[in-house]
Amino acid sequence: MDKQTELLRLGATLRQVREQPPRISDLEAGVARSSESRMVKALANGADMSYVLSTLASLWEAHSGAIGARFFSGVAVERVVGFIDFGFLKKAAGRPLEASPQRLKPKPEGVVEWLRGFQPADPNAFLRAYWYDGAYDPRHPRHNAQRKYFDTIAAVPGIQLRLGHLQELKPKWQYAVQQALKSAGLDRAKFEEHFQFRPELGQKGVDTRITLDLVRLAQRHAYDVGVLIAGDRDLAEPIRLAQDEGRRIVVAAPEKASIAVELKQLADQVVELTPTDLASMFDVTPATTSVSAQTAPATITPEP
Repeated sequence: MDKQTELLRLGATLRQVREQPPRISDLEAGVARSSESRMVKALANGADMSYVLSTLASLWEAHSGAIGARFFSGVAVERVVGFIDFGFLKKAAGRPLEASPQRLKPKPEGVVEWLRGFQPADPNAFLRAYWYDGAYDPRHPRHNAQRKYFDTIAAVPGIQLRLGHLQELKPKWQYAVQQALKSAGLDRAKFEEHFQFRPELGQKGVDTRITLDLVRLAQRHAYDVGVLIAGDRDLAEPIRLAQDEGRRIVVAAPEKASIAVELKQLADQVVELTPTDLASMFDVTPATTSVSAQTAPATITPEP
């Protein structure tokens, strides 16, 4: 490659960076112009092209971060962001791990490590994971204990917590059982001495937060690959919008998890979380006795 061709390539690389949103600041532009001048002179004096581009990459990374540096280096580094509906993940992980969801204790560090390994060629491609869950109302007796749990999750490097809220829901099957008891002439009070009809806790507002982050961050070019651990059909349109912005969306879930058909069809890739993957994300606590199981906290389910 002759000097003229190399200079043209360098100029094209610099123009590409200038056109990439978000726009650089005046200070960063000054640094870039100064660096450009020095590197062009070095190239004219016989410096190797790869040396020039790698030096520019180092300079740009120091002043503008890795997103700018990837354009100078000539190597496309795909930034990875995780979007994790934890209610969905915990419920779906029970079958592969052969444990009820109540026995699964999250290991957020394991989730981060799994996402770091998603691009094995460049572990630094991982940006962060957004962790979505439902929170009790502050007046709820379990609020304080749950707040401590959330603080532990939020303290893990690479995790950013996003909270919806929890709402008590009466499962439809309970009404059918109660009607069957009445039809059979059985005493419901006697029945409930051995079995309690507990409400389930449903997440609300979680899908909305996933939607906002998935689309907003795509529009801001914050990620190239979005790894979505969720299964709700309502996320189909946000996936389309993110893809329209040029993002690649990967749907990841445990085997036999309930994933909407629309998500599977839209996903650029569907990844199965193996039992080994899930074991790195959860600790399985010992099984409880039947009495404890009856008084255990209500099951938290993802949004319908």
